Amino acid sequence: MLGKIIEKINAHIVAYRLKQVPAIRIGRTSIMQYWKENPEVIRNFTKEVVDSAAANMMEDVIRVATSPDPRMANRKALADCVCEYAAWQVLIIEPPPTPDVTGLRGKPGITGELKAHLAELAEKDKHLQESLCEIDGPIDRNDLQSIMVHRNRVLWTWTQVYSQIRTAFDDLNRVKGKDWVEPFIAAMCAWHEYLYRALLGMPQVLGNSEVDTFIHASSLSRFLDIVMSGVQYPDLEWQRQKPNGA
Repeated sequence: MLGKIIEKINAHIVAYRLKQVPAIRIGRTSIMQYWKENPEVIRNFTKEVVDSAAANMMEDVIRVATSPDPRMANRKALADCVCEYAAWQVLIIEPPPTPDVTGLRGKPGITGELKAHLAELAEKDKHLQESLCEIDGPIDRNDLQSIMVHRNRVLWTWTQVYSQIRTAFDDLNRVKGKDWVEPFIAAMCAWHEYLYRALLGMPQVLGNSEVDTFIHASSLSRFLDIVMSGVQYPDLEWQRQKPNGA
């Protein structure tokens, strides 16, 4: 009996100490702000799904915050999430003349033209196939778009949480409009559009020739390597390393 009481006391002490860690406090607040208390994002999700996702997020926040190098652990988690988020986001950007709520359409390499090819991509892209095979029952075109929108909301939330945690490690540019995450997201969206276009046999939009397109695409993928190198301002370093004309 005494042993169980001591275990409970120790558990409360550990929980209290964890709550004092800045990254964990920020992560918890961000999960509430961007997920649990964000009705637009959690719309059409069941309470069980919302609670389960929140618990998974909090678990990973603690993992990141208590790792030997929490700044880089968060960088990796953010980079992984951005890459997956971009792979889905670029597929559901509306084409003109429909308004684009993401602000991504029109940036280099991002057109909004892929949404019309969702069904074909779902049959050809290995990553999409693996994700969709977890869905029970047949999937028609409307189901496919709905699945992508819902998955995108979850990934958007994870991205926001990891992005906010960066403040605990001063891993951002606090000057308005100069932070590196938004350019990173745009670059990964353009990179995935390049890959999807190649898979579909669609004309590329990154350059005027095959060589030019390859140079631009290689530069986009390089952004991820720079983020994971740990430099303070990945976007600045990316701009420095970009070939002329890319």
